[in-house]
Amino acid sequence: AYGSFKGQLFHSQENGLPLIVFLHGFPDDSSVWNLQIEALKDSHHIWAPDLYSHAFKNQVNGVAEGIKTLSKNSPVYLVGHD
Repeated sequence: AYGSFKGQLFHSQENGLPLIVFLHGFPDDSSVWNLQIEALKDSHHIWAPDLYSHAFKNQVNGVAEGIKTLSKNSPVYLVGHD
């Protein structure tokens, strides 16, 4: 489940806001998104999981489950870099 990922999770107090998922590349962690998170955390739900493995394929199900759980049928924006 998404809860097994370390990283940063911010929820705005308002319901129905878009979810932005920030995925980092190797060897970074979620802190590479700190500026973006700070700028967007009051107007969006934010999830920036820490993905520490080259075996990203093994983590896809957890990320997908996290998105499904956190989005609550609201729009989702996926942002990534390598």
